[in-house]
Amino acid sequence: DGGTGIQILDISQPERIVRLGTIDTPGAARWLEIVSRSHGTYALVADQSNGLQVVNVSNPSLPLLESNILTGGSATCLAVRDNFAFVGDGNESGASGVRIINITDPRSPTAAGNLNSTPWGT
Repeated sequence: DGGTGIQILDISQPERIVRLGTIDTPGAARWLEIVSRSHGTYALVADQSNGLQVVNVSNPSLPLLESNILTGGSATCLAVRDNFAFVGDGNESGASGVRIINITDPRSPTAAGNLNSTPWGT
């Protein structure tokens, strides 16, 4: 929901969508992926200058900001594969890249690597 965080919706009956919960993230939520672990269900949120936010959504009516990790730029998109989040990250000078974050335990994400790219036209 952009600058106001995320909304959790029950869409099991498309003709009657129900809002279950909301949470405002510190930045501007741009992308979201859901991951499930033995200890809970989490929304990973690309939150622009506030990096990757991890929201515990195990109780959809009471989402809790669990943890975060800064990406060094503006996190705008992400994809999840196994125990890693790949976060699209850029900055004002046009440099961009992918930050690789270990989410084996989403409650404690750690930097695992990055792939930098050069600005367009250089």
